[in-house]
Amino acid sequence: MYWKRQTEEKAVLDIRAKSDRRKIVSALLRNRILILGFIFLVQSGVAVWGKKQREVSTSEGQRQETVISDRDQFKFNYFFMEALRDKELEDFASAADNLYRCHLINPKSAVVFFELASLSSLQGLNDVAMSYAQRAVSLNPSNVRYKRALADLASRNDEDEMAISLYEELLQLDSEHAKSYYIQLVSLYSSTKQYDKACNALDKYAELTKPSRAITEEKFAMYLRADDKKKAFQQIDHMIQTYPEEFGYVSYKAEMYCMLGDTASADKTYQQAFKKNPNNPVLQYTYARYLHSIDRKQQAVDHYLKVIQNSEATFDVRAGAVLAATSDSATLLQDSVYDKFISDYPKEYIPYLSKGSAMYTKKDSSGYVYLVKSLEYNPGQENTWQVVTTYFSEHKMEDSTEVYCKKAIENFPNNSDFHYLLGFAYKSQKKDTSLVFSEWRKSVDILLNKENMVTASVIQGMIADYYYELKQTEKAFEAYEQALKYNPMNVMALNNYAYYLCVENKDLAKADRMSSKTIKSDPNNATFLDTYAWICFKQGEYVMASLYISQAYNHGGEKNPELLEHYGDILFKSGESKDSYMAMWKKALSIRESSEEPYEGLEKLKLKIKKETYVE
Repeated sequence: MYWKRQTEEKAVLDIRAKSDRRKIVSALLRNRILILGFIFLVQSGVAVWGKKQREVSTSEGQRQETVISDRDQFKFNYFFMEALRDKELEDFASAADNLYRCHLINPKSAVVFFELASLSSLQGLNDVAMSYAQRAVSLNPSNVRYKRALADLASRNDEDEMAISLYEELLQLDSEHAKSYYIQLVSLYSSTKQYDKACNALDKYAELTKPSRAITEEKFAMYLRADDKKKAFQQIDHMIQTYPEEFGYVSYKAEMYCMLGDTASADKTYQQAFKKNPNNPVLQYTYARYLHSIDRKQQAVDHYLKVIQNSEATFDVRAGAVLAATSDSATLLQDSVYDKFISDYPKEYIPYLSKGSAMYTKKDSSGYVYLVKSLEYNPGQENTWQVVTTYFSEHKMEDSTEVYCKKAIENFPNNSDFHYLLGFAYKSQKKDTSLVFSEWRKSVDILLNKENMVTASVIQGMIADYYYELKQTEKAFEAYEQALKYNPMNVMALNNYAYYLCVENKDLAKADRMSSKTIKSDPNNATFLDTYAWICFKQGEYVMASLYISQAYNHGGEKNPELLEHYGDILFKSGESKDSYMAMWKKALSIRESSEEPYEGLEKLKLKIKKETYVE
């Protein structure tokens, strides 16, 4: 064991050493590129530092070239290809060395400076990269690739004016990528508060694609930032006039007025639209949603009904109106409206879903019948499956829970809830315990894959509880340990683990530590207080036990037969009067006898009362 541990420690040290070496080598490579870069730039007459010295010059006219011999050209090509290979292998120092050799052969090679810019950028040396890119552009002003790289670097380095100038030039040189350049210019113009230019760039972009609401919203936002509301709303008005059948722009204009606190103008916007389109169901629907959003809910219901009853409305528009109304308890429709919707579209899932949802909102749980029907027509409703399976489980309809959980799992195998509920149904049906554990473990695995450690811990704790219920104590304790690995502050697992350790008279010190965490977390929880009191009792600390059991009793434990029996035991051991501990035992017995739940300790409790003494 010592040799194995030592070997593992050595492996860790080796990994750390390699990691440290990588960091040192990376730093050396960065320094090497910086030094080589300084040499290149000094030799080529370009200053490295200072914004004024980094201006782009496009006045050098034609591409600058150095005439070299065929032999030198062969060497240049060899070193240049080696540099590209080194770069691909992320051997940046070797790549820089080979590029330097190329530079010595041809000091005015633009492509060398371009590759040095790329190399520096990969190392995060953006200032140096910009200087190299500037030199590449100055040597070959018409090269689009070099100019685009310099523009991107300038934008990244917050050299907005330089970037703007370069992208404007690129629009003239490279129309093929104009859309990309306009998007960059929109951002740069906006950041420099040149809002008119930004909107103009957006218009140019729209000409190359298609005008859209997204572009209109962006222009609107720009003019609002410029505090020019008139121009902002002109952008929307232009789209309303251009696309009179697309009422989304009318809705958007009203929403913007609402955002600015001007509901009168928002209403006016809709009224103007209704003058031209008095019976348009889409406009009616957007207006109903607008009224709903500003809490004019009765008016909203009236307009939802107009949509539903509008013979020109498509199913999708009607469905949207019904679902929007059903989403709020204050705007629920009458049952007859839902029934008519079902009769009009008997093979669509939304009519059944909307009626079922409305019934649930009204606290009428029989709405599950309609939800189940909606699943027949569209089994892809994950939330509806959850509502239905939870309903069956809560109402102890185990057979239905099993059937619908299995169907839900067919459609959503990675939903942990369905596996948990299926396992719970198996447990209630007293089916093979392996089925219960199998489904609950699947649930835990899904939750762990989603990194939901808290819920995974809860279900793992339930696995532990079930093992203990089956009298598989060691497996139960192992499962509790696992639950607490997932979440060390799972108070239910801490409490139950501590209590069962106490019952088994094992590791009471550990039980004490775990139980104390639960009462610190929830000091008024009667169950947690009872557990701690019982651990104190088992350790012979009767004064502490009496203190905590009285708190448990006063915080809602007066109807818990187990707690009452503990209270009687503690009172007996504390030397209290016979009347006090007998009263607790008798109260516990009364509750036990009136309950249908079996209790293994019933005979022992009766014996305590009969003999008027504590029985181990």
